[in-house]
Amino acid sequence: MSHDLHGNGAVMKIIVGVLEEEPRKAVQMQEEYEKALAAPPCGVLVKKYVKGYQCYYLVTREGGTVYYMIIKS
Repeated sequence: MSHDLHGNGAVMKIIVGVLEEEPRKAVQMQEEYEKALAAPPCGVLVKKYVKGYQCYYLVTREGGTVYYMIIKS
């Protein structure tokens, strides 16, 4: 069984459709990234040493409670 891509218009339509959609996706992703970067930070990044290892934590506050969330590398 051989696959002849030259005579298959359906395959070309799919490829053209995907290529036309990519720029729209890129613009949408860029807008989402810019919106996320424009938002105020949700906490402070803190570097601590635990048992000789360097760890990073995201420190946030809700009401009077402080939360430490470890950032895994």
